[in-house]
Amino acid sequence: MDRPLSAIGRAELVRHGFAVLGRSPADVLPGMTDDDVRRAARSELTGYWTLAVRRPWWWLDPSLVDLGLLTMARARYTWRTGQLLTKTAAVDLVGAPAPLVADLRARRDGEQVRSPRVSSAWAAWSDARRTTRAAQEWRLP
Repeated sequence: MDRPLSAIGRAELVRHGFAVLGRSPADVLPGMTDDDVRRAARSELTGYWTLAVRRPWWWLDPSLVDLGLLTMARARYTWRTGQLLTKTAAVDLVGAPAPLVADLRARRDGEQVRSPRVSSAWAAWSDARRTTRAAQEWRLP
């Protein structure tokens, strides 16, 4: 599958990427301001994630639950600060019930933990719904 480099992917490369061979990403790709990064986060939320929110049954997939919760936390942080946040750091900012956050943290640490499917899907979908709706109204600071 051919997929263009997203603005968030570009921001990650420009700000934190390094060359294994050849020129560094910062030498090849144009720089991004904090406002550019905010726009990129908003674009992800109003694009793919808005589509996902319109398909609640997708959220019954446990991998989408974890990805969605982390992505929403990262996007909210990026909107506030203009900075990127790792998935590991985002666990502390996840907008979900404490037991689900504990399960998510355990899975990130490599443990085999299963969360209740329907309640987890509901929590993640609700968080994504709130965040994507808010993104529609976000204005640059």
